[in-house]
Amino acid sequence: MLNALDQSGWASMPEYLGEADSLRLRGECEKACDLGEFKRAGVGRGANLRVREDIRRDHVLWLEPGAASVEQGVYLAKLELLRLALNQRFFLGLFVSPSATASSGVGKAGESDGDERPESRTRRRAESGGAGGCAK
Repeated sequence: MLNALDQSGWASMPEYLGEADSLRLRGECEKACDLGEFKRAGVGRGANLRVREDIRRDHVLWLEPGAASVEQGVYLAKLELLRLALNQRFFLGLFVSPSATASSGVGKAGESDGDERPESRTRRRAESGGAGGCAK
């Protein structure tokens, strides 16, 4: 993956989490959806944050490292390994990568910027619409 990123400027890792962990995380996301824990994604930041259906129609569940479930912890740990590998290979200074699971729903498109969430540097985010979530 690092070589592909170096050569073409992008890379895809469809099996990075693994099928069993992905299915368990999906189950957690479906339960979170049923409990209403996914929030409408918005555009903008702080006081300028607005829900705009014409721009974003997805819902997000922010993953909190200190409050993560076992499955969320597995996912966040893999993202941390990826962050460290990217930093080492490309001499980056990535400190955190905000992480959430997102759902666009059937036939809906979502963007990946400006979600409805408090501003926080300790949150982690990785858009993963196909890995779980809910379409409301």
